[in-house]
Amino acid sequence: MNVHLILKEGDEDLVYLRNFLPPKSFGNFINAVIKAERIGGRVIFAFGYDPFGKENGYLDLRLAIKGKQNIEYVSALPSRKRTIVIKELIRKQIKFRQADEIEWLESEQEEQRAAEEYERRMQEIRQRNQQK
Repeated sequence: MNVHLILKEGDEDLVYLRNFLPPKSFGNFINAVIKAERIGGRVIFAFGYDPFGKENGYLDLRLAIKGKQNIEYVSALPSRKRTIVIKELIRKQIKFRQADEIEWLESEQEEQRAAEEYERRMQEIRQRNQQK
């Protein structure tokens, strides 16, 4: 089953994702997104992907939906809404990745604050010991 997907103004996040992925792998990614939605899973993004990335552009894509269950899932969508739903499913996975990134950054900041607090207290102890 083929799906016609047009990415244009307002789809900067999806254009960025499409251009980030290796050539000819966006279709595989779409199939992974559909499968993740069917089974309640999540897609794993390639290392280096910026979930907040945006890129202007216009892409006119024809994507092959593969796998019996994926085809049944997409076929069950109203024909005029298929591309809208597929875009929403991709964005859902991007939001999961954004949440992971925010959580990781907050964790890094907390570790940094703890390290700074530790260093500050060690400096105070050293100063007290030098004064004695």
